[in-house]
Amino acid sequence: MELRAVLKHIGFQGKEVDIYMTALRLGMQPASVIAEKLGLNRVTTYSTLKKLVERGLAHTSMRSNMQYFAVETPQNLMKYVERKEEEWHMLRGKLRRALEEVDTQETAYLTPLRAATYHGIEGCKTLFSEALSAQKLVLVLSDQGKSDSYRSLWLEVFLASLERSMPPSTHIFATKTSLSAAQIERLEERGAEVYLLDNMPFAMDLMLCDDSKTAFIAENQGLFSGALLEHIGPKDAMHDFISRTLSSLAGGFNFLAKATT
Repeated sequence: MELRAVLKHIGFQGKEVDIYMTALRLGMQPASVIAEKLGLNRVTTYSTLKKLVERGLAHTSMRSNMQYFAVETPQNLMKYVERKEEEWHMLRGKLRRALEEVDTQETAYLTPLRAATYHGIEGCKTLFSEALSAQKLVLVLSDQGKSDSYRSLWLEVFLASLERSMPPSTHIFATKTSLSAAQIERLEERGAEVYLLDNMPFAMDLMLCDDSKTAFIAENQGLFSGALLEHIGPKDAMHDFISRTLSSLAGGFNFLAKATT
């Protein structure tokens, strides 16, 4: 890699590269001489050289009451790079300590997500199967605005699959009209804990899978769609909000923290 390219990589900007290269060839010279060689304004050249001096990349001397400039040799640039490495090492340490002090709640909405969308009945079946592979599952069944086709899908497919392949720790929140007594009995026999609510705080069916995934399934005019959000950061506000809301409805029981069997 040529020297010009290296200079840009280590932080030289704008005219600094041309001024450095010219001053390197000319040796100790007043700013006016360097400016003339480059066809630059003398004031601009002088201010740029002063910045190089402040960064330890050039030095000055006085001759006949005139200030002369000379830049450091390419070999001495290694010292500059080493100083920058030390500064970055110190900055990394400060940043690491600062991040440890940041309240997770304040940064929760910046948590990165990996999202997958599913369409149609078959797509939603795939999404539900993905949810059933979790060790911990919180299933929320809302009966707000559900069509007959949607209810049939839950009864014939999802609940049947859940009875066959229930995760070790399963908690189901449903309105009193969402599940029949017989369905509740079968689910509880399989190990699920069922909570019946008078009013559902959420308008769509959703699932919390383990501690890092949130799934949604919805239907609009006969069209089914779903989404699976995987939180790849330390904490997610949405997942945390849903779990805390449901925990309060369950009398403060932290079902997501329950040990798997």
